[in-house]
Amino acid sequence: MAALLLPTQTTAGNSRLHRTASPFQTSRVFRLGSGHATRAFTFRERSGVILVNRLTVPHGVRAVVDARIPNLAGARVTSWPSHNDPSLSCRQHGAVDVCTQEEEWCPMPQATWHFRLVKLSGPAGPIRFDYVVATPPPQH
Repeated sequence: MAALLLPTQTTAGNSRLHRTASPFQTSRVFRLGSGHATRAFTFRERSGVILVNRLTVPHGVRAVVDARIPNLAGARVTSWPSHNDPSLSCRQHGAVDVCTQEEEWCPMPQATWHFRLVKLSGPAGPIRFDYVVATPPPQH
């Protein structure tokens, strides 16, 4: 479990560390060199539906992330658009490409998701992956 340590002030003005923790992680950044690279990692996610499945890469990087709850569910996002997948949206924002894969709102249990990032090609730089499973917002 990751914890965030923040400095806080007491009434006496002394600095101390305040610990806030969340058992759920929603993003990960990898700084990768040019060319091919692979990373495997996990997130512990709450129960709910997949609200965000997004990959942000330096412009020109071709990468894919596969997400799995072993023997139960899976999802995927790529850093390039596909004419066969209208639910994948890729946009260039300055020096980065942001690709978001829309997902059906299928209920998922609280679980540890297993991810595999494969960078196929492209320049060096940070690759950010955002993945959020939570209760869906109310529909009007």
